[in-house]
Amino acid sequence: MMKPYSKPILALLFAGPLFAAALNGQALMMNFRDSGGPTGSNLTNSPLHSDVAGFSETTWNNVRLADMAAGSLLYADGSTASTVGMNLGSILDSTSGSTIDLSTNPDRVSNLGSQTNTGIYSGDSVGTGGIFYGTSSQGERGVGLQLTGLAAGTYDLYISGRNTNSTGPAFPLDNVFYAGVSAASGNFDYSGYSSSTIDFVSNTDATSSWIMAGNANENYAKFTVSLTDGDVLNIASVGSARGFLNSVQLVAVPEPGAYASVFGGIALGLIVLRRRKGTTNL
Repeated sequence: MMKPYSKPILALLFAGPLFAAALNGQALMMNFRDSGGPTGSNLTNSPLHSDVAGFSETTWNNVRLADMAAGSLLYADGSTASTVGMNLGSILDSTSGSTIDLSTNPDRVSNLGSQTNTGIYSGDSVGTGGIFYGTSSQGERGVGLQLTGLAAGTYDLYISGRNTNSTGPAFPLDNVFYAGVSAASGNFDYSGYSSSTIDFVSNTDATSSWIMAGNANENYAKFTVSLTDGDVLNIASVGSARGFLNSVQLVAVPEPGAYASVFGGIALGLIVLRRRKGTTNL
């Protein structure tokens, strides 16, 4: 009869999956599009997939203009986000205020892509479809969303947004993204939040790869946010092009203890294996 594995040997056998779990925290991915969603290679064509080597989960929430009740969203691994809900909102004029009104949803959604449709924006990329508020003659409007029911912890947040259908009102077009937390749900003022600005100088600008804001040819923003129990996450997008949201991705950052447990198990297993090998060679 085969001898059962000892605990140290099991630690080595499961170190791979545990290490992968530590690297890939639970993720939530939202694609704002009029119809359909990413397929084929576009399932992993995103800021998060580009930034985190080895991240390969492919379940997207293809959202239009409706709020999403808790239990309606899926995590990137396909499981139900049973406690997480999403509320969309907008702002009429971002030059005279900074409060997202969650009682007024964005009024327009499009698959976009008529002007910018190459490279990372080709086909059904999550970088093309988007939600926005108003027409090109009504610049400086904006959109926002609020996520409720998230577990306490630290998250990396990835946001993309640009108008890939138009060259108006005039280049350069900018999107300013804001991210922050509040202790309760409801309308939120983003003026004190962390922000990141992306400028697009032409419809062919920044199409070859996903590049984080702060670098040449940038096309997405990355934030790190920390939530305590009961906090909600708030996101806003404003700018000369009315503030577009094309995709939002959120991934939990593993606690340092998760890495310590994995590496501790590996170290213990290696020590025992080395001792056993030494005993065998006597």
